[in-house]
Order: sequence, then structure tokens, then C-alpha cells
Amino acid sequence: MDTVNKVEVAKSVINITHEPVPSIGWPEISMDIPVTKRVDLSKVETGKPEEFTLKQRRD
Repeated sequence: MDTVNKVEVAKSVINITHEPVPSIGWPEISMDIPVTKRVDLSKVETGKPEEFTLKQRRD
């Protein structure tokens, strides 16, 4: 499970601490993640565990 540290609704960005992602070589880390505009970030609460799906962009 991942933990939401900060939500920036206007920028469509969240900061999360996520578990390791071995398939792409990421360790456990806190990072800013851009979120598609289709996601309503106003309903996301900080400090709570959440489950996210990451999609690697072409760049």
C-alpha cells in the first residue's frame, strides 16, 4: 500500500511514499507523481494508505 503525503489539486500532482516496484527497479521512495486530469484529487486524503496504478509514459 502507498501513503499520500501531499495533494496539489491545481497542479494534478500527488506526493506519495510507495513500496518498492521491482519490475522497473524502483526502491521504496517518496516522490511527486503527475496524475491524469480525469482523476478527482479533491477526494484524496493525506496520511492515509491508498492503492495506485502507475503507467509509464513514453518519455
